[in-house]
Amino acid sequence: MRLPFQLARLKKIKDLILRVKFDDGFVAYLNGHRVASAKAPDKPRWNSAATENNDDRAALNFQSFYISEHIDKLKKGASKLSIRADQI
Repeated sequence: MRLPFQLARLKKIKDLILRVKFDDGFVAYLNGHRVASAKAPDKPRWNSAATENNDDRAALNFQSFYISEHIDKLKKGASKLSIRADQI
């Protein structure tokens, strides 16, 4: 999944939090840089599987990932958040 978005003012952004519901794992990229993952291999391939199962009930609730250390990956104007969760 790719989610494009626009940013007008980068200086006003102080914190980034990614909230995700997932089953069984995922990897998130911000402008092509890995910024968060859960139960995913270090180097996922096109056919990778999750490293362990996530309880189905847990997949109903958001989990928060604090990714503020990746603020420098944001760009003024067009940016993209990509999430890979197919086989991971």
